Amino acid sequence: MKNKLLLVLSMSFFVGFSAVAQTASDTGPTYTANIQPLFQKYCIACHDSGSDYGNLMDYNEAFGLRKKIAALVDGGRMPKGHSAITDDERDLIVQWANGGAAQ
Repeated sequence: MKNKLLLVLSMSFFVGFSAVAQTASDTGPTYTANIQPLFQKYCIACHDSGSDYGNLMDYNEAFGLRKKIAALVDGGRMPKGHSAITDDERDLIVQWANGGAAQ
């Protein structure tokens, strides 16, 4: 009886843990994992630490600009001079900015 109880509790823990892990991975893009590398690739020339246009390499500044970032990227106005950015990359930035801008 004890073995069955332990088995049930162990399985319940595993199933619960799996659900939490799946939810965490489905929360959307994060700045650190997904967005900052795109900013590094496409935006650093104009939006670094010495920029008057906002330092997108700093999460707090990027977070503060998230609504403007979403509008400009979604509208195709940013990043300037980088036609190589894909639609999927644009969508990811907009999703991040409009979805709470997780760090």
